[in-house]
Amino acid sequence: QVSKFLSRFDGAKAPGGSAANAIHSLAKMGVDTSFIFATGDDVNGHFFEESMQSVGVKPTAFHFEKSVTGVVNALISKDGERTFATFLGASNEIPVETLDIEMFKGWKYCFIEGYLIASQGVFLKSIELAKEAGCKIAFDMSSYNVVNANRELLDSLLPLFDIVFANEDEAISFTSTSPEESLDYIASKCKVAVVKLGK
Repeated sequence: QVSKFLSRFDGAKAPGGSAANAIHSLAKMGVDTSFIFATGDDVNGHFFEESMQSVGVKPTAFHFEKSVTGVVNALISKDGERTFATFLGASNEIPVETLDIEMFKGWKYCFIEGYLIASQGVFLKSIELAKEAGCKIAFDMSSYNVVNANRELLDSLLPLFDIVFANEDEAISFTSTSPEESLDYIASKCKVAVVKLGK
């Protein structure tokens, strides 16, 4: 029944995740980029790595044979509204001790997405190593669910971020105020704050 239901929809496969999308786009514009990620040894993992390399992204890849590559099913209605079903898979399995400052040295910016908080040790170590290596940190809140579950931690980390991105729902979830007031609050704690309001 599920396959019959899904067969009524047009579909496409693309590498994704807010950090991956940003890096992929920058690489396509000729910017020198790298990406730290983990996949399973499966079709989706190979597709993701090949897609990133095809535009010039330098991969720092962890492959876990017994894991499954994370995927997001994005359902888009006719009016453009999106619903995401997220499975983090192998992306949530990078051991903290495998992160090394050499992965961060020589880069101007480190882009970190909120979903990485699911692996809190890796999230915090990435921030620490990026700062130690002299990177500016751009952070995308990723989801109002991420914000709801980690509000105090995110608030304490804001001064470490150079650029913070939030959409309207994430901003409201973070401060329980309007998007404009949220923007002012975030901007008071970091260098650049961006709150996105649809189009």
